[in-house]
Amino acid sequence: MNETDQEQIESLKQFWAKWGTAVVAIVVLLAVLMIGTNVWDDTVRKNKETISDEYQLVVQLLSENAELDAQQIVTLTELSNGLKHKYSDSVYTAMASFNVAQQLIKVGELDKALAEYEFVIANANDIHSVEIALERKAKILLEKGEFDSAFSAITSIEATSMMFQFLGTQGDILVAQNKIDAAKVAYESAIVLGNEKNLPVDSLKLKLNDLSVTQ
Repeated sequence: MNETDQEQIESLKQFWAKWGTAVVAIVVLLAVLMIGTNVWDDTVRKNKETISDEYQLVVQLLSENAELDAQQIVTLTELSNGLKHKYSDSVYTAMASFNVAQQLIKVGELDKALAEYEFVIANANDIHSVEIALERKAKILLEKGEFDSAFSAITSIEATSMMFQFLGTQGDILVAQNKIDAAKVAYESAIVLGNEKNLPVDSLKLKLNDLSVTQ
């Protein structure tokens, strides 16, 4: 062994004497983080599979019955509540709530349907679910004659993916409030946006024409 090799060995000995414990600790920490990440990813994957499986029970109930009777609506609500309890912010939970609300509206339970939408608004972690819930909440409030609350709901956020629907619902609420000029602006804006996005605008045009005739 020549002198240069001996110097390198001594340098390595000094390095490990000074930094060896820290290096080992860093290596162990990185290994723990990698294992933890893999465990977390596996847990997330399994949770998603579990949520999906539980939501499939909702889908199955709806697909097997063209119209749900009172007991089936109770069963659907219980399935949805189970998802709410365990996975409150999941998109599957939001979809279950939308399905429950739709069934409740069919049987005239507007307040209960409203509560489903309010749950989604408060808990969903994706903006699209929140926007859907807000627009449907506004429509229920409009049907209940609570026009100011309906308009507050539909204007509480600046919609991204549902601006077309928001504008149409705004127009409906403004008509109910007898704010005809503002309603026209909302319908016209919705029509422009609908044409840009190749969305159906015929019903909006009819509403706009009706306003022009009645004035």
